Amino acid sequence: MTAGRAARGEVHQFRRYESVVEISRPDGPLLARDATILDPADRLAATGRLGEHAATGTAYVISAGFEADILREAAALAAIPGTVAGASSLPAGLGAWLKVLGPDGPAVSALLGEVTAAAHHRILGSPSPPSRRP
Repeated sequence: MTAGRAARGEVHQFRRYESVVEISRPDGPLLARDATILDPADRLAATGRLGEHAATGTAYVISAGFEADILREAAALAAIPGTVAGASSLPAGLGAWLKVLGPDGPAVSALLGEVTAAAHHRILGSPSPPSRRP
C-alpha cells in the first residue's frame, strides 16, 4: 500500500483503506487474523503511525514451525534504504509474518521480495523461481 501520487500532491488522498487477512484450515476454525486499517483522518504521517514512510507491506509465511528470525535476518541482510521491518510468529506454530514500512512502493516491494525468497529457500531448499512480472 502506497501513500498515493506524491508528485501530484495526492498523498493519503483516500477515504479509508481496510484489509483483513484471515488464516484457517479449509474445514476448521479461524487460526489467525490480521487487520490493517488506514484512515487519513487519523493523521497517518504522525509518529507512531506511518511517520515519514509512504508505503507499507506484509509477508505471511504459512509453514508449520517456520521461525520469525528467518524473516528478520533476511530483512536486515537486504538493507533496502529507508525501510524498517518487524517480524513475529503466527499463533499456534502456523509460521511467521513480517510488516515493513518504506519510503515508496518499489523499496517495500524489494524488501518483501528478498524476505519471501529467503522463506522459499528455507522451506523448499531451492531459490525462488524468476518473477513473471514485467
